[in-house]
Amino acid sequence: MFDAFFRRGNPTNQWTRNPGLSLAVNLSEPSLNKTPLGSKLEAFSFLGRSSSKGAAPLLEFGELGLALDVEEDGACSGLQVVFDTPEPEFRRYEGTMTFHGFAVDAANIADRCGVPYWEDRDEDGSVLFYEFPDYEIQIERSPERDVQRVIMSNRPLLADAQARKTLGVDRAWPPD
Repeated sequence: MFDAFFRRGNPTNQWTRNPGLSLAVNLSEPSLNKTPLGSKLEAFSFLGRSSSKGAAPLLEFGELGLALDVEEDGACSGLQVVFDTPEPEFRRYEGTMTFHGFAVDAANIADRCGVPYWEDRDEDGSVLFYEFPDYEIQIERSPERDVQRVIMSNRPLLADAQARKTLGVDRAWPPD
């Protein structure tokens, strides 16, 4: 009874995850198990029930090391892949990840992606921003430069002029 009350409105309540689910993130498409960003949330039902309590704009799948950003229209606009975090509800992502046909992981993703459009640094770490015509990749790193999280979004943060100003971006937009 309490479960139904606390998870009211969670769109994943009826989803079922197949045992042994394999996960594959493609950073160059961008997609999860060939389901592209921008798809309706229901297309991600293979993930099973989320660990989120309600129908928040962020649905967490902590045991998979994933989170989905959901827009008001029901589209999935972002995917977060967690490698290392102080948040106890997240396990490390154990699926595969590719970028332009090459396997990448937390150890080599920044090298494979190349020179970022922008890097934001502070005492808590850094975020590398990679800009593409239809999406953005952010790589969050610890102060020791260990990759903690990879975020793909078809609603790029740096497309917003105020966000660029806040982060001190001094490069032309849109990027070449």
